[in-house]
Amino acid sequence: MIGIIDYDSGHLLNLASAVKRADGEFTLINSMPNEQIDKLIIYAGIKVTEFLSFLKNSELDKYIVNAFSRKIPILAINNGLHVLYDVSEKQNDTEIIEGLHLIPGRIRTISQKIHADSFAGWNTLKTNREFGIKVKLNLLKGINIVQNAMFYFNQTNYVEPDDMSTVFAFSNLKDNTPKSPEKTNEMLIPAIINHENIWGIEFLPEKSERIGIKLLRNFVNFVPLNNTEDNNNI
Repeated sequence: MIGIIDYDSGHLLNLASAVKRADGEFTLINSMPNEQIDKLIIYAGIKVTEFLSFLKNSELDKYIVNAFSRKIPILAINNGLHVLYDVSEKQNDTEIIEGLHLIPGRIRTISQKIHADSFAGWNTLKTNREFGIKVKLNLLKGINIVQNAMFYFNQTNYVEPDDMSTVFAFSNLKDNTPKSPEKTNEMLIPAIINHENIWGIEFLPEKSERIGIKLLRNFVNFVPLNNTEDNNNI
């Protein structure tokens, strides 16, 4: 059974529908659950501050930390991934928001590095060769990133891990605004990360059509691979 953190949003209903299409059995969690789950999805279609407030008020922050410590596979999507880092920084570093400290690193706003305030649309991914062979992601079984598979993004923030070897793939953000000394027209940002039993993605699987459903189906059937196994699809 998959548990999906439920904060009462239309975005979450779209994800739940996609999980159902991927043949997943799930339960929505908005308070400390009584039933056992063997996988957890964390998705936030709201601001990091609002989502963290919801988690703390419902004590689901403790539930997520416990699931991590119990090695339950966690799929964290977009801002659902961002809350797992140490801190989230507002623009110009004027406000620091404490995360759940499950992944070392911080969250920054896209506008700190690039002229655009956000990015919404389709994009390809670039694999990170530093990721190496320490973990094989059968989460991406049957999805060939190197052949320009397209994923749908909608984000204003990005992750900056302390350990860049946790980044499996990047997305390349571009804009057409003339360069300034402080900012750039193009930047690589982490799009898929793996930290222990957490698999984090910046793109939205429920909007990524066939590939998004394939990824969710892989998570439904997910069994972590050991270091000696190979995955030729990634």
